[in-house]
Amino acid sequence: MLLKTIFTSLMLVFFTTTSIPVQAFGRKYSEMQLSSDIFIVSIKATETTTQNKAISGLLTRAAEITIRNGCHYFIVIDSQDQSDFKDSLIASNYTAVLKSSKIPHRQITIKCFKSQPTGDNAIDAKIFLDNKKKVCK
Repeated sequence: MLLKTIFTSLMLVFFTTTSIPVQAFGRKYSEMQLSSDIFIVSIKATETTTQNKAISGLLTRAAEITIRNGCHYFIVIDSQDQSDFKDSLIASNYTAVLKSSKIPHRQITIKCFKSQPTGDNAIDAKIFLDNKKKVCK
């Protein structure tokens, strides 16, 4: 019985903390479930991705996760910028220029809710995705 309890506990930890990578348009997304309603969502983009696109992609992914888990709203409870810098040497016509590019790598922690929480910072996942589709048309 003790062995079964230990095995079940280990499986629960494995399945709730597994990072799931998704790649779209040169951006790598990953997510990690910390509890039934809290997730870490991150993006590692390319140097051609702007910070705004990285943040928009993170919020889109957060809305998808919220809906996939049977919830309607989410709140960003933590945000971190872990961007990298890449230096490139560009040489032409006997000159060389050192160019530094910022590669977006951002992470947010979200909390999902089935009904609208109190406060004004909750995002309605369905409305967010619907508006994003309208803008992208």
